[in-house]
Amino acid sequence: MMERKVGLPVDPGKAWTLDDPDLTGLDEEQREFRKRLSRDIREGQFQIPPLPEVAVELNALANSADPDIGRAVTLIERDGQLAAKVLQVASSASYGVGAPITDVRRAAVRIGISGLRNVALALIMGRVFRCGPLDGLMREIMQHGFITACTTGWVCRVLKIDNRTGFLCGLLHDVGKQALLSVLARLARRYPQWLKRGFVDEALLTMHQEIGALVAGKWELPDVVRDCTRFHHHVYEVPADRGTLPMVMAVSVANLAANLPAETAEQCAEMLREDPLPYKAGLAGEHLLDIAKMVEQSRADSRLLGLTA
Repeated sequence: MMERKVGLPVDPGKAWTLDDPDLTGLDEEQREFRKRLSRDIREGQFQIPPLPEVAVELNALANSADPDIGRAVTLIERDGQLAAKVLQVASSASYGVGAPITDVRRAAVRIGISGLRNVALALIMGRVFRCGPLDGLMREIMQHGFITACTTGWVCRVLKIDNRTGFLCGLLHDVGKQALLSVLARLARRYPQWLKRGFVDEALLTMHQEIGALVAGKWELPDVVRDCTRFHHHVYEVPADRGTLPMVMAVSVANLAANLPAETAEQCAEMLREDPLPYKAGLAGEHLLDIAKMVEQSRADSRLLGLTA
């Protein structure tokens, strides 16, 4: 699913807001739905499901000053599906190194507790946000999240910022789309016209950042994750005192690269050279082909993309 180009906005003051949604091209029922959904978000009535306990515990362990890796392994091993996914990620070309791993403890050593938390959240997206007739679109969004996550991790290493936090931020940057899809699928049981692709695309495009920030806040994820969900299309709007701009920039660059309509890594790199965002983020021209190759590699990584199956 293609988005608008992500680069720095010409006029930072023109970002979309909940108070001024673009309702062009929608019929009357769709207009009313968009207005109601905007009102629910603004008034705190948008329903966000809680994280399952295993994800809550892993998140707490990942944020602990003295994390207990044994406890993390025990939590993972209790969930056979989650354990299998951990092994997939730890063995993937994009996230891991070396030979495939078949033991959860060794996987935990390789990717760390933060890596375990990231995989748990990735898997839980499919459990928490049920989409029924929109499952195909959900898989597209999740796969884009993995590609963006791997590419963000690479960008973070170049910029010398935390690449594992970068992976998480890239993974969840579009979580607002996943939450919105689940709402649309549920409400469409009564109003099937809301499943029209044009309407779904418009709602996802204009509302996902605000909803993503709500999800990150509800789940008590780090502020940097919340800012990446909220500002990855409008990096100039990141509050100056939050210290999250470098990570938001990294996610924005990765998201841009993953969305470019290029057939080869070389074409992707050429398109990146025409956008100011990579340079504003602190990257050099010599990095752009490597970014494009990471997108290409992640897109072809069957172990990684198998997480969305």
